[in-house]
Amino acid sequence: MITDLYLDQTLDFLRDLPKSAKVTINGTETEHDIFRTLVEGQTIKHFVYLSNETGVISSAKLIDAQQRDLQTKTYNVTKGPDGFTIVFVTELKIEEA
Repeated sequence: MITDLYLDQTLDFLRDLPKSAKVTINGTETEHDIFRTLVEGQTIKHFVYLSNETGVISSAKLIDAQQRDLQTKTYNVTKGPDGFTIVFVTELKIEEA
């Protein structure tokens, strides 16, 4: 049986590993803070909010403190003057073998 401690510690690690996101808009990559992280059951959501930038969003990468890519998303979205939220979702499934 997998214990709650094992599951909770794994979720905590995955929640805390990402430190920011790199977003490519009009071909220029800029780094953005994670403004919120939400854990719901075994699903972790990291939210990145874009406010002032405008143009075509082509990609977003969730990165750790050493600038290593953790999760990538491809987009083809034109962002106007309104805000835009990128959500990185990870669902953890631990099963005994």
